[in-house]
Amino acid sequence: MPAVINLNYSVSTNRINLTWQKPKNSYCTITSYSINCKLVGSVNCPYKSATDYTRHSKDPSYELRDLKPYSIYEVIVAALGDIGSGEASAINVTTKAIETLSKNEIPQIIGKSINPWNVDVYLSQIRCEDIQGPIHLLFETQCLSQWCSAKDNRRTISYKYPQSYITLRSLIPYTNYSVVMKVSRHSDFKDYRSVSDNFTTNSSVPGNITDVLVTSRDEKIYIL
Repeated sequence: MPAVINLNYSVSTNRINLTWQKPKNSYCTITSYSINCKLVGSVNCPYKSATDYTRHSKDPSYELRDLKPYSIYEVIVAALGDIGSGEASAINVTTKAIETLSKNEIPQIIGKSINPWNVDVYLSQIRCEDIQGPIHLLFETQCLSQWCSAKDNRRTISYKYPQSYITLRSLIPYTNYSVVMKVSRHSDFKDYRSVSDNFTTNSSVPGNITDVLVTSRDEKIYIL
């Protein structure tokens, strides 16, 4: 039996509405349709899932419910008739993101590797199955010491699983800083949650001395 045709869908955060048309040139009686749904993974990261089930419909339409937001599903539809099943029609569908962040989507600062001019800020890992939409991170560092000429430094990244750290660069040795990590669903950070921490960069070591100019009292010059 040929495959169903014009397989279309509309999607929300947790539902997929499917419509299709019966196969052309089908010489058997169609009794129903099988709809197989498999969770492939989050948009940000693939992961193994036990979500793989099959439903049946007598009509050329079906609504898949209770799905995970911001996730990719493989949907396969086939006609069933009195002489067996038809060819499969398959599509991948991505459910929409949840607008607001959940607490499980907010990474925490769990450690730092501090150098004179840069600091690696280590983040707790978000579980793949907890990601319900894009996650944007904005790091703002502020110098707390009196000798800083440039007080502020900003860096924006989009969280990519499995993000583990971010490097803050162009810092001043032996200097006190505060860092604020803003977490938002939106790249313009119109709504965000924040996590803050303080640190002091390490002192630096003078570089290698390559040339020393020495002038004696009688103005003779020696290069060492």
